[in-house]
Amino acid sequence: MTLDEQIQAFSATPLTPTERLEAFIDALNEHRYRVGISQLVGQRWNETKAGDERAVVTGQMVDAAVEAECLAQDKVTAWAMALHGDGTLEHCMGFLDVSPPEAPSPAV
Repeated sequence: MTLDEQIQAFSATPLTPTERLEAFIDALNEHRYRVGISQLVGQRWNETKAGDERAVVTGQMVDAAVEAECLAQDKVTAWAMALHGDGTLEHCMGFLDVSPPEAPSPAV
């Protein structure tokens, strides 16, 4: 499924705003997990010596990890765009907007 198809599908999903936010947070958590896996596999790749028989398997693991990370990133983007499109994201941003406290005036 392309990113545009995901955005359309997520936008049309009959979920409450709370459920949509939960799906967005789940997608963020999955992406964070996939980034961690990519980093671990990348470290393993860096430790693999050229010509080592494990290099091919490790290379395949790197490819799979990067692909999974990219797909997870697309899912995060699609949910963010769906939430932006229906106004949920702006509502949450307004809800979380807190004005910073005023700085104390300098003592004279």
